[in-house]
Amino acid sequence: MKKLLTLILTLAMLATLALPAMAEEPVAIEMWTLFTGDDGATMQEIVDNFNASQDRVTLTHVAVDRETLYTRLALAMTDEASLPEVFVTYSYDVPYFVQLDYIQPMEDTLAAYPDFDFAIEKYHDACATLNYYDGVRYCVSLDFPTWGMYVNTALAEQYCPDVLADNILTWDEIMSVGASLKEQGVEDVSVLASSWDRNDLLNSYLDVAGTYASEDGTTLALDKDAVVEVLNTWKDAYDAGYLWEEGEDAMTMFALEECIFVTGGTWNMTAVEEYGFDFSFIAPPQFSADDTPTLFGASHAFMLPNRSYTEDESYAVAAFMHYFYENSIDWARAGSIVASKVTAESEEYQALPQAFVANNYAISNPNFTYSQLLFDVLDNLDWEAVYGRMTPEEYADAWQTQAQERIDAQ
Repeated sequence: MKKLLTLILTLAMLATLALPAMAEEPVAIEMWTLFTGDDGATMQEIVDNFNASQDRVTLTHVAVDRETLYTRLALAMTDEASLPEVFVTYSYDVPYFVQLDYIQPMEDTLAAYPDFDFAIEKYHDACATLNYYDGVRYCVSLDFPTWGMYVNTALAEQYCPDVLADNILTWDEIMSVGASLKEQGVEDVSVLASSWDRNDLLNSYLDVAGTYASEDGTTLALDKDAVVEVLNTWKDAYDAGYLWEEGEDAMTMFALEECIFVTGGTWNMTAVEEYGFDFSFIAPPQFSADDTPTLFGASHAFMLPNRSYTEDESYAVAAFMHYFYENSIDWARAGSIVASKVTAESEEYQALPQAFVANNYAISNPNFTYSQLLFDVLDNLDWEAVYGRMTPEEYADAWQTQAQERIDAQ
């Protein structure tokens, strides 16, 4: 009997050894982003390619608008299980998110996987500042969404062939081209249309004032005289009839070839390519052609929410960030100025429209803890001073007062 039991146990063990080993399940992680347009489809394609390229990680991409992303993060901070393993927002959010205890340093995660190599030297030079706060690295940049201006090549050659010889359009030139169109009796083509008041006013303001924050980035330092100058400049061109009319959609006007220039972001590149005519992408209107244009831009960046991680989860996050860096050309084709130096130096990237901006202009994003609060007020004020429902002085006071009230309430 004893021998029989021994034989049965031995056979059972042999049968177990003969079974194929169970495949290890890939670690599942989630990433929240604010890519809800064409960029969201591009990111989803990159995520799908990443998932297909290996079997250790399965990444789920959840795209929501910026305000919803911030709200979901705030709510999820009370329930760690509700937080994603990684999320993407703007690098200028880092000081504020650190203050709110929303995010954690990335340094340990990056150092744990030297084969992936996240050395800051591999990224756009601006990352050396934007990825750090108080000397600690809190994020890894994907790109630099930048505000610029699209030019209809045929219309520019027809109505203002000499204006872009230096690839800079000044406000004086806008007024000159507008006057010329009127003299010629051209009524179906405007000089310029704006697709986002906030970014246009920010870009114009930075062209005049340089910054809106104290040197340490903690105090609002809005130059109200500069705000008034900017608004008066836009209003003069609007009142002269050289711009869009209130209620018109700028990108639709450009698509229908009803304006020579339209302001827009690098993220509009895919849509503009579908309009079917030749275009270029340059700086928005400048106050002077003597200085190198500075464009308002903001880096999208990966961040880690303040939660615990298993070793597999940390690896999964690092693996995707590395994959994105190595495959940034897919992101660039959608119009992005990428953070990856390897991609930026490639021949394919240099042939893309946004490479001109990346190679010839400076990208500005003042270091300010409360940038988003300042921007939100500007969004609400819209073009009220340009349309004549507020004076430029009233607008400047409102921007200053409302932004400071929101800051004080934090």
